[in-house]
Order: sequence, then structure tokens, then C-alpha cells
Amino acid sequence: MSAERISTMDEMLHSINHFIKASKKFIGDKGYDEKLTEVMLKASDPDDIFSAEQLVRILSVVDNLTVLLEYLNKPIQLKGKLRVLKGDLWLDERKLKSGDKIEYMKDGRWKMAVIKSDSEKNETMLLDEDGKISDAHTINHSDGRMR
Repeated sequence: MSAERISTMDEMLHSINHFIKASKKFIGDKGYDEKLTEVMLKASDPDDIFSAEQLVRILSVVDNLTVLLEYLNKPIQLKGKLRVLKGDLWLDERKLKSGDKIEYMKDGRWKMAVIKSDSEKNETMLLDEDGKISDAHTINHSDGRMR
């Protein structure tokens, strides 16, 4: 295999998409979990077991890449200002609910977060892409968008 130089973001995304397609062909109709179980059961000696474990890790990353690329390829549906009213987070006229994914502007960069609502405490939290939880007030009046 020769290593080609990838110099643009589009070339990188194309390469990732190609890798995902190859992985889906390998998994086939069996489904992700069944194929991984099959790979692990066929491993018989320590070398095969090690290779199977590494393949399981790689396919797990491919699964995550697929989810991220599907999200990235979605068109932006709504843009506006984020605001907190009575414990709820709104994007313009739309009240955001627990589980919604949003993007918000922070320090001149778009960040992604998932909305987490606690109705008992009447508060809305953000679970950001780094796994950190913060209060929705930290992005009050920021630019926001949803895909």
C-alpha cells in the first residue's frame, strides 16, 4: 500500500468516507455487534486474539466517525441567538429540549453541545464535545445554530 499525501480537508473527508465504506463491506449484513462477536470467536491464538481486539477498537472508531460525519453533513436548519428564560434554553423562538444538539459561538469558534434538562431543578445544562457539563447561562446571548 502506498501512502498518498492528503493536503485538503475535502481529500481527508473523502478518504474517511472511503474507509467507512470498506468497513461497512467487511461488516456486511450481519451488523456491527454480530460481526465483532464473530471476529473474536474465530481468534484462536494470542496473535489472532490481539489482532481481533485491535480490529474491534478500529471498528468502534469507524462507528464514531460515521456518526460524526452524518452530523457534519446535515444542513443547518436554524440560526439565531441563544437565551435562557426561566431555566429553559431557547434558540430564537424555539425552546430547546433535552437531547437536542446545538452549536454555539464561543471565543470566535463554533462549539457543539447536547442539551440536558433537569425539570426538578428547573435548569438546563450543556454537555459539550469534551464531556464537560456547564450551565446554559454560560452561552446566554451567544450565536447558535442547529442542524
